[in-house]
Amino acid sequence: MFASRACRMSTMIGDPLTKTEMKKILKNLTGLRSPWNCPHGRPTMRHLADLTSIRFKEAN
Repeated sequence: MFASRACRMSTMIGDPLTKTEMKKILKNLTGLRSPWNCPHGRPTMRHLADLTSIRFKEAN
């Protein structure tokens, strides 16, 4: 019951997020033993871009 409620109330695909919110989520995911899936097995993230190119653009 708790896992289901936590999953349903979490950030979902399509939810608008600020950069600060995105960074906070990623920071929190790094502390998890298995950050790639929720307790039901659903993926917690999708690959949308090449992070190397994003870092390069932010540095300039």
